[in-house]
Amino acid sequence: MTNIYQLLKYHLYSAKRIARETERVYLDKNYSAGGTQICKNVVPQVISMVDGRYIHGGFTDRIRGILATYKWAKEQGYEYKINWTYPYSLSAYLLPNKVDWVITPEKVSFNKEEACPIAVFDYKMPYQWQVFKRIMNERTSHHYKQYHVYSNIDGVENEYRKLFDELFVPSPDITANVNQHISKLGNCYVSFTFRFQELLGDFKEQGSWITLDDVDKKVLIKRCIDTIQRIYDTRKLRGKVLVTSDSVTFLNEVSKALDFVYVIPGRISHMDYKSDNNDNTLHMRSFIDFFLIAKANVSYLVCCDKMYRSNFAKYASIYGEHEYHEIIKR
Repeated sequence: MTNIYQLLKYHLYSAKRIARETERVYLDKNYSAGGTQICKNVVPQVISMVDGRYIHGGFTDRIRGILATYKWAKEQGYEYKINWTYPYSLSAYLLPNKVDWVITPEKVSFNKEEACPIAVFDYKMPYQWQVFKRIMNERTSHHYKQYHVYSNIDGVENEYRKLFDELFVPSPDITANVNQHISKLGNCYVSFTFRFQELLGDFKEQGSWITLDDVDKKVLIKRCIDTIQRIYDTRKLRGKVLVTSDSVTFLNEVSKALDFVYVIPGRISHMDYKSDNNDNTLHMRSFIDFFLIAKANVSYLVCCDKMYRSNFAKYASIYGEHEYHEIIKR
């Protein structure tokens, strides 16, 4: 027990130090003293912020942070809102269900006298929920009207579907697209997910990622395709299988190689990739992928060589409450 306490104390100290540095460098500059105070709310608001003022990550990171923040706010009796405006409005794809989380940008205050930012990110640390709660408890004791939370924290895995469904229902466009693809896939299918980042040279992501030469690209693509074929044969699967990926190059190749593969047509972009921010059809793709994976009977993440071990399929399968496997081949 003493060792656990000491470890938690260490991670709490580290998280608080990094959080304050993140706020100082990236967020505090957005808040100013004086000026008009706009907050009319009586109950303090906790607002999940996805507004481009910090790197938010992809769909999984954003939703994880939102669900953790919502859970904490609900337990503490705060009014909860989501300010997801970057690079699109969340309400274009997900609508409020049991909680009215919508807040318009003009009602988000950046006056230091009534609002403050709180940054808590996972940093691959253990005890994330415990650390998050401690930081939130400490930082919300200053009697502001709004607390702006930037987070991708984990820790609500066991309540993921419950919390998600309290907050969200898919928009009619998302529902129609998902149903259209299911009519082609059938009601009983397996999904495979592949996350290449820049390995196949499809697009430029934030960060330092390598791109393979042409020979190594072909080798990696073949390994991934062979993995699908092996599982398909070993499990004696029948019918179509859904394949999702961040690489159009791979999706084109796997479609040509395996006639039982179903892929969603169209272009792909990461949520923090700026050049395509005005194309909402690109961002719709992440939501459609998520709900289609969630509706599968079994889901696989395949990760070969230098590929990224994404959590996207994992959390879609948690939401869908079905069997999930990771095939890691380094």
